[in-house]
Amino acid sequence: MKQHDVAIKAPSAEAWKDIIRDHKLTPAQEWTLKNVLDSALAGISRYRQKLRNEPDRALLVRRLKKFAKALGELRDECGRSVDLMQHFLPYDTLAYIGQSLTFSAMSEALGRDVFPGHFDLRIDRMRATGSALRLLLWNRVPARREKPLVSSMAIWS
Repeated sequence: MKQHDVAIKAPSAEAWKDIIRDHKLTPAQEWTLKNVLDSALAGISRYRQKLRNEPDRALLVRRLKKFAKALGELRDECGRSVDLMQHFLPYDTLAYIGQSLTFSAMSEALGRDVFPGHFDLRIDRMRATGSALRLLLWNRVPARREKPLVSSMAIWS
């Protein structure tokens, strides 16, 4: 589905006068409406500019796949060399690698992808398309009635 740009602009001077007259607005109400309208139009303009500056989706997907492959190769190599790493890596490097692979380890342990809590871009895109936002919180409870492993957050349109 291709999106079409829609021009959003303030009403013409004549249309503005008609709005004020038809709704019988006081000068204070007119001033408030003008400020709210100007602010909304400026916000829409900033947001549309942000969307125009986003990289191409195909490029993002290619880079993400390369990054995922590199992290997978690093995880595999770490697994093969786990007994030797303490002898050839500088101090605290193993801790750094462990922190870097936290989401990979959780995904592998849970058998599903675990996404970090950076939802800003997805929320912005949903707002741009007019999708409704629903926020659900749940705990993934493992079998055998143990304590929940992960608190998760998901956004659906």
